[in-house]
Amino acid sequence: MAERTRLYPTVSCVTHAHRFSDVAAFDVPNEEYFAGTMTGIKVAWELLQAAEQKAFDDVEPGEAIRHVVEDAVRALDAPHDSSPGTLDKRGAAVGFLDAVCDVLAAAVQHWSFRSVLENQLQDCHGYYADQAKQIQAENEAFIASMDAGHASTRKVVVHG
Repeated sequence: MAERTRLYPTVSCVTHAHRFSDVAAFDVPNEEYFAGTMTGIKVAWELLQAAEQKAFDDVEPGEAIRHVVEDAVRALDAPHDSSPGTLDKRGAAVGFLDAVCDVLAAAVQHWSFRSVLENQLQDCHGYYADQAKQIQAENEAFIASMDAGHASTRKVVVHG
């Protein structure tokens, strides 16, 4: 197995071996549940601090956070043995997700999120309206090409 390195210097859980396509966004050790929760909280700290400092040079902070959240949820949903002393990523996933959710809940108490979501809704509506126009234009062009193709293959029958 190739040695993995950090994709972002200050975020320990986002690693890769040799190319971007093999990124592991929640690369934490298998640990006993309670030790894992501490790891998860530390990972949340690193990730949110990196987002605050704009330390992600190739993606927006929200996208980087989403990738880690997705992989943490996968770790949480993975089959697990609930026996005491079991080593897995479940505790880290719980610690991480709880910490991120607590930070989000605290943030909305001090910051108006409405303008961000309104902008996202407007962007989404604009994108889908543009997509609908493009699909309609492509369909009309296809129908026109089919009509032109049928017209050129019709045989003229002369009666007389």
